[in-house]
Amino acid sequence: MGRLSAFIAILVLMGSAVYAYSVKYETIVLAEQIAKHKLKITREKESIVLLKAEWQFLNRPDRIQALVEQHSDLQSLQIQQIVRWGDVPVRKDSDDKIGQKLDMLGLSDVTSSLATPKKPATQHLRRQKVEP
Repeated sequence: MGRLSAFIAILVLMGSAVYAYSVKYETIVLAEQIAKHKLKITREKESIVLLKAEWQFLNRPDRIQALVEQHSDLQSLQIQQIVRWGDVPVRKDSDDKIGQKLDMLGLSDVTSSLATPKKPATQHLRRQKVEP
């Protein structure tokens, strides 16, 4: 019985040693992967900093102004083009019969599917009916 228990103890000891070494090597592999990922993160951060610096360089106002002057026929704003709000003429009501009809029905304000639908103005329709 003593030999059997010694043999079982040796097997358990060997199994625990194999398990300990496998955990050790898995830990080493994971540590290497972490180090690789940290290196990749550092490289990406450096490239982001470089791209931000390049973006700021390309968006300098003097560079953009030179590109506008080179590639566009726009003219600069003249002082005569600036007016007071009171000087802007008032827009006349349009003679849009369809638009007026949609306004009476309450359908002109609905512009998206998220808007709440309005009740149709049936009173206006009743007034507009022509009796023979």
